[in-house]
Amino acid sequence: MTEDILRREFETYGPVRRIKMVTNSETGKPRGYAFVEFEHERHMRGSFLESSLVDVLISPFIEA
Repeated sequence: MTEDILRREFETYGPVRRIKMVTNSETGKPRGYAFVEFEHERHMRGSFLESSLVDVLISPFIEA
């Protein structure tokens, strides 16, 4: 899976601010998970309720 594929999947729910794909620090290969940050919390919640592509663990980070 690439960042572009993740972005396309999650942008169907709303604007994505950034994606951080976690990689192995020694090999540079993906570790199999990523963090997706949406512009708005409501889009994050919608992706959680509707997405079947990936398992999603929601831990909202709301900037003050």
